Amino acid sequence: MSYLELQRYLSINDEQLEMVLPEKEGNVTKSNIPYIQFGYKYYFPVKAIDKWLTETEAETFK
Repeated sequence: MSYLELQRYLSINDEQLEMVLPEKEGNVTKSNIPYIQFGYKYYFPVKAIDKWLTETEAETFK
């Protein structure tokens, strides 16, 4: 999925999307959400996003 597809998939607004997107800090990219990077573009695999959502939800309710 692209950024826009991820936003639609998660049903979140622009500000919420910015909070979960990968952030570049020097030569390192940090992210809480799973992604694949090809060149300058980030992609978000559906299965990995679903797993991340399940794990994040489980942590929230602990």
